Amino acid sequence: MQKNRLRLLIPAITLLLVLISALYVQTAQDGLIQTSADVQDKTHFIYIWLIYLIPLAALFILPWHFKFQPLIQKPLKSTRILLISSIVYIVLVFLTPQPYFELFYIYKLVLLLMIPLLVIRREKSSILSTAQPFINWSLAPIVYVIWLVLYFSPLNNLSHISYDEPYLFVLIFTVISILMNAVLEEVFYRVWLQTRLEHLGILASVCISTILWSLWHAGIQGQGNLLELSAQALVTHALAGIFLGFFWTKYRNVYLLILIHICMNFPLYLITYWFK
Repeated sequence: MQKNRLRLLIPAITLLLVLISALYVQTAQDGLIQTSADVQDKTHFIYIWLIYLIPLAALFILPWHFKFQPLIQKPLKSTRILLISSIVYIVLVFLTPQPYFELFYIYKLVLLLMIPLLVIRREKSSILSTAQPFINWSLAPIVYVIWLVLYFSPLNNLSHISYDEPYLFVLIFTVISILMNAVLEEVFYRVWLQTRLEHLGILASVCISTILWSLWHAGIQGQGNLLELSAQALVTHALAGIFLGFFWTKYRNVYLLILIHICMNFPLYLITYWFK
């Protein structure tokens, strides 16, 4: 009975948090959000939501091919440790002074990689191998292409972003970002954490991982108090997290999942530089 209540309560709270955050951003900032820490220009959050709502709708419209079963049916000991690690990570990012911003990479390595690996190795189980009987991702590239076209369309405010640093520096930083952000975040938040929460229900697991993933961005993006930054982070990242969460839930394809996140962090400057 308690688990059934959580399956309803968690999505309801998530929806309420996102809607309240959207209302705040609309009233306090005319709906304008800073979509990346690398760009100062702002865009209306509705455009960003459309980038993820449309492929999310396509994801549900396309055939399922199989009756989905959660990969993990009961709580594992590692679940609580992963949840604590993700919360501690958010707190540390918030508390770290701006001049020491780069410390979040160390936090991420320790809390989202090293500690989880130590715990997961003791379980002697592989989520990816468990997922093999359920995988049928023949239509996953269609969802990916729909998202890709929208993400690099005029809906998003990306084409004009430039960097003052040398090209080689941006390239090296991009490689580091791919490993530390795209790869590590998708493995931790979706493959490890979200899957371990599926015993609460698919929707609840997606919501929890989305909230935790969204909130850590609040400490590195924008200025303001805790509530303002949290609202901006939820409005900016919640729909993306929900899309990524259901993409993993439906297709169990970690490679396309990471590829989506790579595109989200990839600076077009590395390409447009050669056409100046």
